[in-house]
Amino acid sequence: MNSIEFGKKCRPYNVQYRDVFGYVPCRDDYNCSQDKYFQALLKAIETKCELSAIVPKKNKELSGFPRKQRSPLTNYNWMFYPICRTKTRLQIGKDTELKNFPFYCPKCRQKTLMEVKNLQITMIKENEVKM
Repeated sequence: MNSIEFGKKCRPYNVQYRDVFGYVPCRDDYNCSQDKYFQALLKAIETKCELSAIVPKKNKELSGFPRKQRSPLTNYNWMFYPICRTKTRLQIGKDTELKNFPFYCPKCRQKTLMEVKNLQITMIKENEVKM
């Protein structure tokens, strides 16, 4: 049975399980086949004991797929060059502040001075730029 058919088969029982325990269990978290999981799900609803008491959970550290850790750079956004709207190699965040930052765009080959504060990019007038 493929995962879509299995999901349709489990859907009404997942709703009942959620009503009793407040969450829907995920098949991938348990160390058993689809048939054993389904039978354990029915038994857990009938006896009102959690599924982990009937079927052992997988040890996530030994499964070969370590949990993805959030990078500290996830709070940063890519900076786009305001003239040609090209994505640059710079990332800016809420705490990034730049003053009189000389910036050269390799795509449109223009030089400008920029200021960045609170994710807002402002260009200093082009006629004032002396590089």
